[in-house]
Amino acid sequence: METTLRRTNQSEIMRMWRYLQKEPWGGILRVWEEERMETVYAPHGFTLLSRGRGEKKRVFSYLDRVPDQWLERDHVEVYRVQRGVSEYTPEGQEEGAWQQRWEERVFHLRFALALMVLEQCKQHLEKRRAQGIPTLQHQMVKSLISDFLILLECVYSRDSTSSDLEQRRLRHFDHTRLDQQVCSLLKLMGGHGYISSGCSRWGHALSVIHNVWVVR
Repeated sequence: METTLRRTNQSEIMRMWRYLQKEPWGGILRVWEEERMETVYAPHGFTLLSRGRGEKKRVFSYLDRVPDQWLERDHVEVYRVQRGVSEYTPEGQEEGAWQQRWEERVFHLRFALALMVLEQCKQHLEKRRAQGIPTLQHQMVKSLISDFLILLECVYSRDSTSSDLEQRRLRHFDHTRLDQQVCSLLKLMGGHGYISSGCSRWGHALSVIHNVWVVR
């Protein structure tokens, strides 16, 4: 069972990461939306949809669009849920089953986005030198990057024998650690990490996804 979970976590994260290297991540949401039919997951009163989804589907008439120029570059739109309909169990599925699957996918997507931050961080730093040596060779830099890679390995090797409740608690803990590690990576790049392009694009997406979908 542990091997199965390791393969699932690793394969799902890497599959999304490879997609992000070629296409806007709104495409990932579009695939999820096709699978979940007319369902909306908004545990905190907001949700994210692929571009144009809210206008095309009648069931989403109770959604109020919130402009976000950064997300719209990636074909993603933010919506506020106007009514009390935030969770729905599709016919033929156990209650809460699709929400659990949704939480797992959000977990994998956030780690894939974090890998994009890591990749751009390395690309940025490998061209720079400090105190006569490449910046990537400094102990502090290597330590911060190693912290992220250790977290990633922990997620890959997660023991699947834990209960559903325990798995949710572990995901919550990992989400918190992921935010801390990504913040450190952004700081490594100084101002480059905070302009309206590059890795700030992925950092902003990580933050919005956490606020919208991650259950506290």
